[in-house]
Amino acid sequence: MNTVFDKILAVLALAGMGLFGWYAANAGDTSAERLESLLERKAGHALLEIGAGWASVGMDGQQARLTGEAPTQEARAAAEKALLSAAPLEIPGLPESFANKGGWLVGGVVWVDNAATIAAPITPFAISAQKTAEGGVSISGHVPDEAARRSIIDTAEQFFPGQVMVQLDLGAGVPGPEWVPTFEGLLPLLAQEDVIGAFLTDRSVSMQALPSAALAAELGDAGEAAAEAESNTEGQKVGTGIVLPGLPDGYSGEVHYISDDGDDSDDTDGSTVTDVDASGPEEE
Repeated sequence: MNTVFDKILAVLALAGMGLFGWYAANAGDTSAERLESLLERKAGHALLEIGAGWASVGMDGQQARLTGEAPTQEARAAAEKALLSAAPLEIPGLPESFANKGGWLVGGVVWVDNAATIAAPITPFAISAQKTAEGGVSISGHVPDEAARRSIIDTAEQFFPGQVMVQLDLGAGVPGPEWVPTFEGLLPLLAQEDVIGAFLTDRSVSMQALPSAALAAELGDAGEAAAEAESNTEGQKVGTGIVLPGLPDGYSGEVHYISDDGDDSDDTDGSTVTDVDASGPEEE
């Protein structure tokens, strides 16, 4: 009797599973087409969450195709990783090890055809920070990755709290790992009253400032040059050999002193450009 009953239960179970499979594939909110459409939306959202506005995604079942021109190899890899985490189903009580992981179990992306290309390196690789009329700072240019973007914003917030405007795009071609810290090292100087702008182009640093004894002292140019800066309100030459703190080997720079009327230091108003020694002070 038990054998017959077990067989009946097995048949009913198989029939139920078959009916459920047919329903899942052809009807209701879990139909194959609807699941694919939902998964494509989730995949697109996953790309937006990491700032991959350059990327597009299409779905073929649970297989994703990534296209677009990635700014860097790292951005391309990050987009693929984000797609593999896209899952259309939210299952209550799912173990944390499976939640938001994509894959077969929760109907997510199981494979990515990464057809994204990588943009050519940007030349020159540049970034700038300029004071705003409201006393904040506007930062624009390129950074190598999201970590660099966040680091620059966090550093700027230390000196311009709540007044940081950013337009930074990802791009390949950063001169080296010291590039981002070099730019961040200019932000404390920019926070000074008489400094107007800081610029980093490849390995060349440039700053714009009004002549100032305080700035000259900060940059290491003391004594007579500092006194001259204090008395010089017409943008004349202020010392020589000024050193920008923290410039690494291979970097060069200059300080452009400008007059109060906003003319640049290389105009004909008598102001000049002071070269910056990128090697730093000589060690004894």
